[in-house]
Amino acid sequence: MRYFTTDTYDTKRDILNFSSKLTKNCGKVTSKFVAEMIYGLCASKSVHLSKIADVLHEPIQKKNTIERLSLNLMNELPESINTNYLSAAMKELGDTPIIYVDDSDVTKPHGKAFEDLCMVKDGSTDTICKGYHMTEIVGLTQKTKQPISLYSSVYSNTSDDFVSTNDVTYKALDEVMKHLAGKKATFAFDRGFDQNAMFNYFKETHHDFIIRVKGSRNFYLNHKKSPTKASRIAATRKGKIKEEIWFQNEKKTVYVSHLNCRITASKQKVGLVVVHGLSEKEPMLLVTNKVLKSKEDVISVVRTYMSRWRIEEYFRFKKQHFEFEDFRVRGLDAINNLNELLSYAIGFMAKLLEKKESRILTRRLLKKSNPLKKNVLFYFYQIAKGIFLTLVHARTGVAAWFDTTVHASDYEQLSLFDLAA
Repeated sequence: MRYFTTDTYDTKRDILNFSSKLTKNCGKVTSKFVAEMIYGLCASKSVHLSKIADVLHEPIQKKNTIERLSLNLMNELPESINTNYLSAAMKELGDTPIIYVDDSDVTKPHGKAFEDLCMVKDGSTDTICKGYHMTEIVGLTQKTKQPISLYSSVYSNTSDDFVSTNDVTYKALDEVMKHLAGKKATFAFDRGFDQNAMFNYFKETHHDFIIRVKGSRNFYLNHKKSPTKASRIAATRKGKIKEEIWFQNEKKTVYVSHLNCRITASKQKVGLVVVHGLSEKEPMLLVTNKVLKSKEDVISVVRTYMSRWRIEEYFRFKKQHFEFEDFRVRGLDAINNLNELLSYAIGFMAKLLEKKESRILTRRLLKKSNPLKKNVLFYFYQIAKGIFLTLVHARTGVAAWFDTTVHASDYEQLSLFDLAA
């Protein structure tokens, strides 16, 4: 049996219900714009305003729709929208959230008219080209372990208000921690965040961290006065704990050791976890402020860090499925508004996936994508394709769902009697 009409209606209704919760404190114009953009991104699988205009099916010239969307993107989105989104996203993380922080790039090698273009390193080709930097923080949903964006910012180091990359990172962390509502989270970082300032930052919070450090990082051992390099420590510990983990789509046998030591930056007590077997060149070194009392605690740290691939896949999904690097808006504020709305659209998909076992619509959308593998660890490609194939049958956009009737009270003029009163 086919459910084209029913699924189209239900999917559209879910998107608009999700959007209305984000814009519950906003006016009609903003509410309609946010709903149109989230729907348009899902239905067109593109950040091109021309393609979004196509799926909105407005009874006006296409260029007028594009112009209206473009003008709205130039306006600052109300802060209440992001606050409402974060409130909804935090509910999907559970009581002990796992959060990943990473930097990426948005390349525009042939761009000329984009605001404040700077030089970035293209992570896929290791070449230097024009583009923007991007900082992203995602949490893992409690049931399906899918990444859901908690913070995303596109910035340029040539902008007048740019201070430093560290400043962007710490502002992002402050913003996320502010919305955790007392929950104790575990933040995981790659080697690029192996900085004394980062250890000092977390010393002032109640949250846990897992940071992959470089071999040149120094530690104090057994109350010794002189520090020892991490690479030297790792060479003396070959791993007492044997475990099998997935790494780069391959199951590998690793040997893990751990010891208690102190970081040189703040003399903070930390646990150093040494992982042999992932690379022939050097072991992986993880530092955490978690209390490690058992083998299970140590393996949990390793597995939590290894799940970082989800944020890297999140970047890939964002760029490939939605063609994010091919955006055409030129102002940096408009780029960030577009990026923010895209984060909301993907966040909507994450919330749908959390109901994978209980919601018939989610199961039908996943089935409609006709996946080669049904049981995967990253479901965004499937759910996004299912939504696209469902909404492609829609003959109208979302305008009909909004009350555009002009009431006399909306434009009530003052009378002489009002002035007299």
